Amino acid sequence: MENKTFVVIISSIVMLIGAGVLLFVLLLKFDLFLLILGGLLVFIPVIFIKNQLNKSETIEDKTYEWYKEKYPDNVQGDFVTCFTCENNSIDVRPLIHETFQHEIFCTQCAKTLYYSSKSPS
Repeated sequence: MENKTFVVIISSIVMLIGAGVLLFVLLLKFDLFLLILGGLLVFIPVIFIKNQLNKSETIEDKTYEWYKEKYPDNVQGDFVTCFTCENNSIDVRPLIHETFQHEIFCTQCAKTLYYSSKSPS
C-alpha cells in the first residue's frame, strides 16, 4: 500500500510540473520543444500510475485460493502443478518491490502461478 501512495504522489508532482510547462507554452511563449516536454511530463506519469496500480491489484488478487479455484485440476491438497505445462517443479522467489510478497512460479516454463505473503517453508 505504501508503494502505491509513493508512486501516486511522485507522479502527481511530475504531472503538475508538466501542466505548468504546458500552460506557460500555450499562454505566454509557444515553443515546440517545451510543448512536447510538457506533454511527456503529463502523460508518462499517467501511464506509469496505471501500470503500477494494475500490477499491485494482480498481486493482491492472484493468491493460492484464487489459483485453487481457477485451476482445481492443478491443486491436490498441498501439491501444486503448473496450469500451462503441468510441471510439478514449483519454486518461490521474493518480489523486489513488494515487501513480504513472494511469487510462486513454474521452474520449467517460468509462468507465474500465484503470489503469497507467507514466507516459503
